[in-house]
Amino acid sequence: MDINEYLKRFDKFTKDPTLKAMEFLLSKFDNPQDKLKIIHVAGTNRKR
Repeated sequence: MDINEYLKRFDKFTKDPTLKAMEFLLSKFDNPQDKLKIIHVAGTNRKR
């Protein structure tokens, strides 16, 4: 099975829109986000 077939097995939207799944996944990788020293600034560019 290639990566495209693997990804097609997942629903586009989850039934539970919480961050628990992402937190679980990141915990399996020893929470790499806690080791980053960055600030991400994003904006809307005043779009309406």
